[in-house]
Amino acid sequence: MSSPLTRGFVARLGEARARALLDAAYAQGAAAFPAFELDREAFASELVRRLSDEDDPEAALARTHVDDLFVAVACAHGDPRALAHFERTFMSAIPAAIARVAKDTSVREEVAQRLRLKLFVATDERAAKIADYNGRGPLAGWLRVAAVREALNLQRGARADVDLDDVAQQAPARDPELALVRARHGRDLADAFREAVAALPDDDRTMLRMHYVDGHELEDIGRVFGVHRTTASRWLAKTREKVLEGTRRRVRDLLHGSPSEVESVLRLAQSDLDISLNRVLGTPRSK
Repeated sequence: MSSPLTRGFVARLGEARARALLDAAYAQGAAAFPAFELDREAFASELVRRLSDEDDPEAALARTHVDDLFVAVACAHGDPRALAHFERTFMSAIPAAIARVAKDTSVREEVAQRLRLKLFVATDERAAKIADYNGRGPLAGWLRVAAVREALNLQRGARADVDLDDVAQQAPARDPELALVRARHGRDLADAFREAVAALPDDDRTMLRMHYVDGHELEDIGRVFGVHRTTASRWLAKTREKVLEGTRRRVRDLLHGSPSEVESVLRLAQSDLDISLNRVLGTPRSK
């Protein structure tokens, strides 16, 4: 345990406990993927890096998808068997995952190729993006979110890291009315939406972030919060309604427009809800 981060992890938990936890995590990953060549210390260092900001690193480790993280770290280290497994298991599912937002086969193929480059090829400006996977949600869900975002960006001709204000100015060509509303009120809607999300209780925001950013399914959310999948589903639906209602109030205050105008803006908010939640909750709040 030679890296500064790893030493800090040891200091917080005690050497014996820290070593036992890291060894157990490595053993789990190695048992799941015995053909991968991944050094124990390299995996421990990457695991600790992802836990370093947690208030309770042991509890966070218990929630980590260790097998998926083992795959991601092995890929980041260039292990050919891990890369082949990733391609076979995860990349092969991308076309179906983005079929609803990318109807054209050539677009789906282009999205997959862009993802491969971003995930595994570092540039002077950024590290390979596979290093961003933190194990908090399933790797398949994390990749699915990245693929949908890439597909939307590609089809809009936008820069890769488009922000919510940019999204607010772009309308689906199939709905001219929404395009007009977006052009007139997109910025106001973006501000109102951010404020509505920020006003949610912490648990609501955490649940939304788990679902829309980390890719957790309802079963995962239920396990984390100790509720049944059906309860998690109702909670998700209720929280989405809270966001829309909070946005409605703020839009009404901002626009001072007619009820029909406000409802048109709210229809736009509802049409973009999933994308907007992903972007707002996936952006770190300023300190």
